[in-house]
Amino acid sequence: MQPDRDGSITDVEGSYAAAWPDHRLIAIYGDAGQFNVKAAVVKGQASALWVDPASGQAISANKPQLRQGLQIYQTPPDRNNVPNSDWLLLIGSAPAIGLLQKR
Repeated sequence: MQPDRDGSITDVEGSYAAAWPDHRLIAIYGDAGQFNVKAAVVKGQASALWVDPASGQAISANKPQLRQGLQIYQTPPDRNNVPNSDWLLLIGSAPAIGLLQKR
């Protein structure tokens, strides 16, 4: 994966993103709230998955809102009453995401 040093995936302060060179898989780490992803970098019919970094548990992401060239994903509700929980958002083809899912 290549880090998003130039903000081509997301420019949300406090978020960290990386992607495969062909963008078939994008990973974004950040705090709870909303994750803004530049729609132009998402390839084809992408799936999205939230991953709890503490447990490794995954939750399918709801369809993002589209606004001003952004795909906006809302994080799941806080887990275990821990406000501002951190999350990992995976966006990509189903086979690419499947490679990373905990079994």
